[in-house]
Amino acid sequence: MLTFGSKAVTDFILNWVYNVEKIPSLKPYIVAVMDEELLRVCREKGIPAFHAQNSNIIGDKENLGGAVGQEKQVVSADKYYRQDGAAFKKMGAVKARVLQDLLEAGYNVFVSDADTVWFSDPWDIVGKEGVPSRSDSKLLREADILVSTDCIDYSEDLGPGLAAHEHNTGILWLRSTPSTIAFTKEWQVRALATTDGHDQTEFNRILKGWYEPGVEGRLSRDSGLDFPYMPAYVNEQDILVPTDPQRDLTVHGDKRMGMRPQMLEKAWNTFNRHKQQNIRDIYWMWRGRLKAAILPMAEFLNGHMYFTRRVQEYPGAAQPKVVHLTYQFGDTADYVYGKRQRLRELGMWEMEEADYFSKDDYIYITDVGSLCPASMPFLITL
Repeated sequence: MLTFGSKAVTDFILNWVYNVEKIPSLKPYIVAVMDEELLRVCREKGIPAFHAQNSNIIGDKENLGGAVGQEKQVVSADKYYRQDGAAFKKMGAVKARVLQDLLEAGYNVFVSDADTVWFSDPWDIVGKEGVPSRSDSKLLREADILVSTDCIDYSEDLGPGLAAHEHNTGILWLRSTPSTIAFTKEWQVRALATTDGHDQTEFNRILKGWYEPGVEGRLSRDSGLDFPYMPAYVNEQDILVPTDPQRDLTVHGDKRMGMRPQMLEKAWNTFNRHKQQNIRDIYWMWRGRLKAAILPMAEFLNGHMYFTRRVQEYPGAAQPKVVHLTYQFGDTADYVYGKRQRLRELGMWEMEEADYFSKDDYIYITDVGSLCPASMPFLITL
């Protein structure tokens, strides 16, 4: 288990560690730090950590990635640079390089951002030696990449449409394969060079085929992969038959890539059959270069689903494995105020100072009845 952070989010790193420590099966874990200050804190507290290679580029405001039209960097590296597009995309490139190094060393890597909270481990879904695979996730063990989603429509969960939604790299599983390693190399180059996005933007564009792999420049959404993406297996009378991207994918005249006509019916039959059987598909993505799939929505929850819709409280809801505090209001370049407040409201913030509950003014509920006389008139304004 791996997370990334800088000193601006030190307490979020500590909150992440606190929750991971409660689940022994999530170990070993480690923190990739972006500065010496956070590294010092981790060492003082006995938290496994290392200094991310090339993270010094985040503090170099003149290093903008090389491409023409780059956004200027405003904040310094000691700020919450998610609010600064130039600094944040550089962190994304550093992140992709760290992942490349770990994958090349033979490690499978589960990444979860510092603004995630874990409730149980994911190994029955993503795969781990000695852990039986769940029946719905048996194909996921063959995926090079598994990623969470920003989708908020449950009807998409078991269908091919989910893979076409925005993927969120805040919860990401990478298997150590040649395809995944090649992907991380492409990812770090694209993340640093982008002029209209950041690492997650580029992750989505690469997977969905917006680029010719290794070729500078971008095609477009209209030149990416056709929907639906080709499944890695088709179901023929309940026998799983592997597909072959070299044989079964074709490039159209406009550089768009999709399944050959004879594959389309097989693919749709597979999607419908697997939805009935509660089996999650994996897909050929990155223009047929790797196999990817989306993690179950109900168990790898984004912030809207958990904190706003509270889907985990619905009757019969699955028990979530993790929640990621995706976008909400209230964060600034100085601090992640909005995300901290969300955690506070549901009792998931473990980093309060002791005097938080006693200093200054605060609102509290008393069991003393109202002192307002029943006869007092009320003024209602519109």
